[in-house]
Amino acid sequence: MTSKQPMTAEKARDLFPCFPVALVTAGDNVASFGLMHVFSFKPPIIGIGVRRTRYTYEMIEKNKDFGINLPGKDLVEAVNICGRKSGRDVDKFQLAGLTRMAPSEINSVLVEECPMNIECKLHRKIEMPEASHDWLLGEIVTAHKNEGAVPEDALLYWNQMYRLIGDAVGKRE
Repeated sequence: MTSKQPMTAEKARDLFPCFPVALVTAGDNVASFGLMHVFSFKPPIIGIGVRRTRYTYEMIEKNKDFGINLPGKDLVEAVNICGRKSGRDVDKFQLAGLTRMAPSEINSVLVEECPMNIECKLHRKIEMPEASHDWLLGEIVTAHKNEGAVPEDALLYWNQMYRLIGDAVGKRE
């Protein structure tokens, strides 16, 4: 029998091997996200964890929708840029060299450079006053992907590193 090492509850999140990385768009804003999960297959619902103080939270509440844009390894620097600044203060599309893409079913723009884009309408908000993030659940209404793009090309994040399945592709700053 092996000996288990104790760890704090706060460090238990490090036991998860990876989290997906997304550029979440809300209105005309884009932000880096690593806290998301599929909540339901029927209807298709994705949840994103958002701090109540963030501009993205405000824009999702205002627009009642959001886009989940899945970047590839060529967008690591753009992901870093979109995670360091607030859309209240700067145009992160311009700063990160990203292109706004018109959506099909929602009001929030999408990110053209991302090979996969998911359009979601706000389905439910789960307020968690005792936690750092609330969960905003979006029902998927449509999605887009570049020809040849596969989910295995999407970025993952774990242990301060951006990864593809099996490969580290960049370090979070």
